[in-house]
Amino acid sequence: MESLTVALLHNVSRLVRVGIFPHFIFDGMLPSHKIEERKSRLTEKVSRIRSVMDDILLTSRDPSDLARHGSANLLPPLAMPACIHALRKAGHRVFVNPDGEADVELARLAHASDAPILSLDSDYFVYVTGREQGEGLGGGYMPYTSLRWRGDELHADLYKRANVADAMGLNQRLLPALAALVGCDYITHATRTYASQLEVLSPKLKGASRIQKVLAALRSQNTVGCPFEAVDAVLEPLKNCEQKRALRTALRAGADLTGNLPFPLLHRWLTLFSLDAALTHYMPCDELDDAPSPSPQPPRILDLFRQGRYDHRLTEIATQRTMWCSPFVEDLTRGSAWETSRGLRRWVYAITLWSCAPQDIAATWGTLPVDPKMSDDWHAGTLRMKEHLRRADRLVQENVDPVPYKDLARMVSKSDTLPSVLTLTTAERKAVRSRILDLDNPAAVKASRTEFTPLIASTRYLIRDLFARDRPIANHEVVAILCAGVLALLNLSSDSLSSTTTTTTDLVPSVVPRRATRSSLHRMAQLETVLYAYLSLSHSLLLATDDPEDEEDPSSTWRCIDGIEFHRCMEMAKGGASPERILGSVPDALEAYRMAWEAATWEVEDEMDLVIRYEKVAMEETRPVTAVSKVGGRTRRRKATATGAVGKGVGGSKKMSAPPVVSGTNFFDLLGTGCQF
Repeated sequence: MESLTVALLHNVSRLVRVGIFPHFIFDGMLPSHKIEERKSRLTEKVSRIRSVMDDILLTSRDPSDLARHGSANLLPPLAMPACIHALRKAGHRVFVNPDGEADVELARLAHASDAPILSLDSDYFVYVTGREQGEGLGGGYMPYTSLRWRGDELHADLYKRANVADAMGLNQRLLPALAALVGCDYITHATRTYASQLEVLSPKLKGASRIQKVLAALRSQNTVGCPFEAVDAVLEPLKNCEQKRALRTALRAGADLTGNLPFPLLHRWLTLFSLDAALTHYMPCDELDDAPSPSPQPPRILDLFRQGRYDHRLTEIATQRTMWCSPFVEDLTRGSAWETSRGLRRWVYAITLWSCAPQDIAATWGTLPVDPKMSDDWHAGTLRMKEHLRRADRLVQENVDPVPYKDLARMVSKSDTLPSVLTLTTAERKAVRSRILDLDNPAAVKASRTEFTPLIASTRYLIRDLFARDRPIANHEVVAILCAGVLALLNLSSDSLSSTTTTTTDLVPSVVPRRATRSSLHRMAQLETVLYAYLSLSHSLLLATDDPEDEEDPSSTWRCIDGIEFHRCMEMAKGGASPERILGSVPDALEAYRMAWEAATWEVEDEMDLVIRYEKVAMEETRPVTAVSKVGGRTRRRKATATGAVGKGVGGSKKMSAPPVVSGTNFFDLLGTGCQF
């Protein structure tokens, strides 16, 4: 993920150098009216995975090709937290809109700052974003795709709302009516269906023809100037049919609901299924209610969420009982990589529910629309979380039970009742996390370098989960995961060491071109979902939030994955190379690796599939070794090659010594692609 964040900051710094100081606004939880659209988009991603996987395997020696072939559109789950964290650490202003999508908040900020919006969303042709006249940029919309660098000069296309309306011969105040009638993100499929069955919006008309038809109808209302009245006038002369009545009902549906909502400030988001709400969405900011001023002591979770320090998926768990397991690059012939981390997510669900206790909601979630019945359903054992994830080449919904209330209570307080999550100290919350992750063993406790904790915890979880499902991970894969992780965390790479080491060669890790395989790509995807679950678990316990009090750097969760080194280490380990040979003899890396190995494999060595047995041999000597392991009642016998490792095989001590380690990041230049594989 490091290459992605470096590329992001590099491009942002170029904007700053030419006098553009961006503010970053991110989407929050998914609005309910966009659930079907998200399902459609995720299904499209599933269908794209196969071709992207083929591209990766065909161009494995040229990572820059991978971005051009679409893998940048299949971002792994840690990509967004990594980018937000990098922007915050670099001093840029970051805000996550708690009310849902960032559109309205972006328009508000642009309007207040008299600045243009840099995005890739045609909705901003319609929004009022600043002054339309005078010198300087003012408001307007700049599509990302229009940015062009010519030396140190930046050129871009700037679209002003008034100019867009003039080009279409339309009163600019009627642009919201055009967006609502043509079809936008803020009306449901049912409302669009009603509209498309009317004569003015024939279902046979699509694209430019549809827009021209609506424009012709709206131009006759240019003197009206009010989008609500214009839409009424367009519908009035149509034949009095059932579709017309249904559409007119939908048009004003929002106005009938807003008076009974418990959170009036969210009424636009809760009633966006209507055309009326779609029109309101695009209205100029000074014609809408002003946003409330923040309270002196904002609710804890809401405050973290706004700052980008709390995972947005947790808010969807608390408000919609939903978890979106977005598809990314993995092997479609195997089970979903997200399935591996489900056991850990069950704990995440339970702890999130713990923070939703009725007496704590005001102090934790504030005005976010938390489902007040969830806590009671959880206590009763009837609550189910809806997980959306890939099965084969389809997106499906599955019901998942959170960890029961009493099980979490015993884990936290060794009783049948839970205290308020806000009353626990940082040390107590860390202790809960360690018990859940089985990191209270002597080796893990002895591991003093906290930046390695996510890597250790996720590797240990992966060993235990795959063994429990009778799909044990091979011991050489664990060697590779830890080797690659340590190198990435130490910011070392075979390339960087090769270029700086001139007096000795035995310190340099073996430089083997990485060749991604379906197996290594899928294993990395599994590891990423576990690391993401680790981050979600930490956030649910109000840890790893960049709070100076807990002294945890959340970036270690994603910095331990470097795709280039991961595949290089996997290939070498599969060929029988020992950790010393993979990593060289860098003392710091070797020491960190041994520490990580001991903590990750403590008393679970026999839950790995022993494929390669490491023995003491001469450093340059290689000889085949037969390794036999029993897994799930089956006996496996395999040939393998082992080099310069220390340990005992089957029939010896259960405890395997840690194969040595060295370091690595990227030895291909990925800064221009912004991709991680």
